[in-house]
Amino acid sequence: MLWHIEQDYPCWVRKDVCEIIAGDYVPAGFLGERMVFPAPWTPEPRELPANVTPWDSCDTHCAGFKTLEDGTPDPRRPDGWHLDDGRGELCKYGSGYNVMLQQAVLEGYNPIYLLGADLGYVGRDGLESPDPDHFHPEYNTRWADRARARMDNETQIDMHQHAKAWCDERNIQVLNATLGGELEVYPRVDFEELFQ
Repeated sequence: MLWHIEQDYPCWVRKDVCEIIAGDYVPAGFLGERMVFPAPWTPEPRELPANVTPWDSCDTHCAGFKTLEDGTPDPRRPDGWHLDDGRGELCKYGSGYNVMLQQAVLEGYNPIYLLGADLGYVGRDGLESPDPDHFHPEYNTRWADRARARMDNETQIDMHQHAKAWCDERNIQVLNATLGGELEVYPRVDFEELFQ
């Protein structure tokens, strides 16, 4: 990101990171006091570069699902991407992958290649059970039971369908270069062929 900022590329950066760069960061509980890091790490307040746009998460859809455990629609589910609403908010519906996709669009990438978008969450019976959903057993101390894993899969697919619809309307190509996986919303491309 810093290289992109230095090269004067348009960059969308999370609001709290922009506040740290500008020297305006106020952590929760500090009641307006500027964040002070040990010397020499406290920057003097400064303007953000003109090519940096801060974004914030939209709270409306954060932690939403396509449907709740009882099968009813989740009221936090958005109707689609809302990048055009002028609020400067990126939607975290589904996962951080949604934010990364929106950020890539706003920064002008086209085509956009997805890597590691494998889906297929299985869930587990408890923290003592092996974790089939992560590459290391200590990666995530939160565990999802099988019903929650199903909800996560459905929500992820729904989120990617929102992204595809929005991008298709604007002729932005999103391609899935993930090896394997269960995400079939976007056209697949061969990972190895991208580097030949």
